[in-house]
Amino acid sequence: MTRDEFNKIYTTIQNEYSGFNGDYDEWYDVLSEYSYEEVLKKVTDRRSSTPPIHTHLIKNLNKEEKIEDWITECDICKQRILIHNNDMAEYEKHYRKCQKIDFIDRMCMKYNHNHIPTIEYYEMSEEELNRRYRKIMDYYVSQPREEILKKI
Repeated sequence: MTRDEFNKIYTTIQNEYSGFNGDYDEWYDVLSEYSYEEVLKKVTDRRSSTPPIHTHLIKNLNKEEKIEDWITECDICKQRILIHNNDMAEYEKHYRKCQKIDFIDRMCMKYNHNHIPTIEYYEMSEEELNRRYRKIMDYYVSQPREEILKKI
């Protein structure tokens, strides 16, 4: 379970049981190895006036298989990107940015015969990159089809 998921469970227990005073770090160490859904179900199904004990919540549960962090490489710029817990969101965000920069560079080479300063493009804000991308897209789309086919 992630830290955010654990926080939801811990907060639920605090809200449900006014006498709850479980050590946050200890509870996280124990519960983090188990499925969020399964632990949450045990918390919400529980019918008692006394606060739960973390070892009772994990009774008869199997530990979740941990997915190790790993590194992948962007297919466009070859930068290495760390992937946490199989979450590809950071990679996808980076890859979309690379696609835009690569497209802008190819179009500048095609129409101006010059490469763009890619380092500057990687450092610019998302809004500025999108503005430049739209500008070159508008130019590309406005070209007569015959002109585009000649350059391919």
